Amino acid sequence: MLFGSGLDYFDNNGEGFVFLGLDENGQIIARQAGRQLTATGNYTDGEWHNMTVVVNRSENYTALYVDGEVADRSNGSFFTSWGLSGNQVYIGQRLKGYIDDLSIWELAMPESYLKAFYTYAPTGVEMGLTCYLPFYRRVLNDYSVYETHYSPYNAKKTLDANGNWVNKDDVVVLTDASGMAVDNSAPICKDNEYEKMKFSWTSRDNDLVINLDMPDWEINHRTIFFSLRDVEDLRGNRLLNPIAWCTYVDRNVLNWLLNSRHIDKQTGRDTTFIMPVINKSGRRMYFTIEDMPNWLQASETVGMMQPEEERNITFTIHKDLGVGVYNTIINLTDQNGLTDQLLLSVTVNGNKPNWAIPTSFDQTMNLVGQVRLPNADAGTYIDTDSRDIVGAFMGNTCVGTANIAASNTDMANLYMKIYGKNDLTGKAITLRLWQAATGKTYVLKPVDADTITFAANKTYGTASKPVVLLTTVTEVQNITVSTGWNWLSFYVQPDDINTSFVTTGGFASYEQVKTAFDGAGVANYNGSKAMWEVSGGTTGFTPMSWRKMYMFKSNTNRVIEVEGTRFADNEPRTIDLVHGWNDLPYLLEYNASIDVALADYLDNASEGDIVNGYHDFAMFDGTQWRGSLQAMRTGEGYLLYRTDTKDATLTYYPENRSYRAPQREDRTNQSISQRSGSAHYSTNMPIVAKVASDSIHVSTVTAYANGEFVGEATPVEMSDGTTLWFLSAHAAEGSTITFVLNEGKQSTTSSTTVRYEAFAPVGNIRHPLMLLFDNDQPMKVIENDLLYIYRNGHVYDAQGAFVK
Repeated sequence: MLFGSGLDYFDNNGEGFVFLGLDENGQIIARQAGRQLTATGNYTDGEWHNMTVVVNRSENYTALYVDGEVADRSNGSFFTSWGLSGNQVYIGQRLKGYIDDLSIWELAMPESYLKAFYTYAPTGVEMGLTCYLPFYRRVLNDYSVYETHYSPYNAKKTLDANGNWVNKDDVVVLTDASGMAVDNSAPICKDNEYEKMKFSWTSRDNDLVINLDMPDWEINHRTIFFSLRDVEDLRGNRLLNPIAWCTYVDRNVLNWLLNSRHIDKQTGRDTTFIMPVINKSGRRMYFTIEDMPNWLQASETVGMMQPEEERNITFTIHKDLGVGVYNTIINLTDQNGLTDQLLLSVTVNGNKPNWAIPTSFDQTMNLVGQVRLPNADAGTYIDTDSRDIVGAFMGNTCVGTANIAASNTDMANLYMKIYGKNDLTGKAITLRLWQAATGKTYVLKPVDADTITFAANKTYGTASKPVVLLTTVTEVQNITVSTGWNWLSFYVQPDDINTSFVTTGGFASYEQVKTAFDGAGVANYNGSKAMWEVSGGTTGFTPMSWRKMYMFKSNTNRVIEVEGTRFADNEPRTIDLVHGWNDLPYLLEYNASIDVALADYLDNASEGDIVNGYHDFAMFDGTQWRGSLQAMRTGEGYLLYRTDTKDATLTYYPENRSYRAPQREDRTNQSISQRSGSAHYSTNMPIVAKVASDSIHVSTVTAYANGEFVGEATPVEMSDGTTLWFLSAHAAEGSTITFVLNEGKQSTTSSTTVRYEAFAPVGNIRHPLMLLFDNDQPMKVIENDLLYIYRNGHVYDAQGAFVK
């Protein structure tokens, strides 16, 4: 028995007996005079539970609540004389367990209150509270330290003569239970302080009007709890018991048409969706859309809506958002400060691997397996995600695929048919797992065998004893490449180029891999030998290094795979940096804004430092990175130019990718090099330019060398209001680059030219390359209170001395 005014619930058929507790089956029951409410289920489960009985005679129902939810209900207050009318109240009889926080009220709590506050303890001053037993008290010991002791006292407070709340200190529990005190307390939020509202009221006839004298923004979207007592009717009769009710306040007239939205998208693609907004009022309303993450962009974030207007807001989720689940709240706020919230949940799915099985195989074998993944505590658990795919390979050739098939009836959850032919008998088969939740690919290893080899008509594993496959420390990084030259880097630690740099689609002759600066030569793929051949030295290729970036020339658009050992979570990813150009591999497994990715380098960065990607670049202006490169992307390689002569380091720090995301590139205001174009050049030249004439309106600046397109840029507005163009040019060494300024269908050729030199920066944020229109007319510009003269793309001081 938990609580009752009789000895046992089997015997309390009398009208004056009450029982609230557990029956012999572990069900929670409320009983009086042979009538009963029941919460079905077994609550003797070792967990804490809250149980509440509400008798509401004004609305004529009795209800039993468990953990804030209705468990049973009777239409009628069949506890006709509900009350503690027995000679004694028994607490804890027949219970093997713990009791904490018992409260008795003289009012019927509304259901919304019980749902919201069943885990909160009363403060002792609430209207309608008759008795509250927290069973503990804080006592100051001889050393002025508070200790927790068992307490038999009622914690309900009363007002003294001065109007102050004081403890009654009346003993309610007669049995001495001090020796039973334990440290196993219920998960109750102690001493919940309700926020008192400012209000006024008035009455007339049968109406009572309560006004909340507070601004709308203070009470909007909040649950208000009202309690009322001592109300007199027309004949002066007072309300016998207090009454209580809850209400939810919604003063918004601007609303999202939906409160929540879930979006599924593929990684690598911009995804748009529409969210309607409605103005329910009869007047014009101004709005702002706030608190958007940097991977989300709205078609408008401020505006005005006419009365009763409904408008569609188009949102775009950036393509660089990594695989995972993201939850965010978007706020719609009106001119009065009232906000309506949209809960947005985005699931980003990885691109499935293109594991194609050749049609030339004429033999098969079977594999019945079970994939196990590592736990955080170094244990394992069974992979049950039916989206996950296991692939079987002989060398680089895919010979079988199967999805995880979770089953409730047997242990096996992978059934794969593996293909081959006679001359492949005995050849080792490697297995890989593509995990949909992360978009990653892992190498699997059978627990009880070194290898699985091909044998026609053979079956490995059975339904009752499958082959257990564990993920290893080897991971396969998938990198998307385009036709032509690409700059790559790895977040795994690869090995030899012929064992790590692999692709299931196979490489083609004349494809190349090379490093940027260390003279390692070029690795060419020999199709007839099916291997990479290194010319001009082997440094940087055997083994390959995660500390370098590589230039890879592809004959087609496809996904290549790099196999290597993955970093441990606490393993440092540190790059050494010197004065001048440095390899800058990107070692994180998700895309990140350049500020987040290079946060560790901020204190070592100097004005003029450059982070250079194949298509775009950014320059440090002394406080932050500016330019066309906004986000660093997994699989892409970069170069860093360091102006300081002191050596430095950069460490990448992995983060919880569910709570961080890449920087959104605003393509209407950020410089971006054209992705197509001269991709047959492996190098580039970063150029920071400025249009010399304010009278010419320019939307894009295009660069050409010998009539060939070599790059394009759009304007970037700087913090001081100036406009610059960050252009990455790709051209043949020594060729002359010219610039064309475009506005709509109009174009103007600048008289400024530049000689192409790989990795030789031209211009900077303080002194950009001036795009002039008349070689004979030098241009005078005052910058930082100093006079500079621009002519033929060069900068001179007021005395004519060459500056840059």
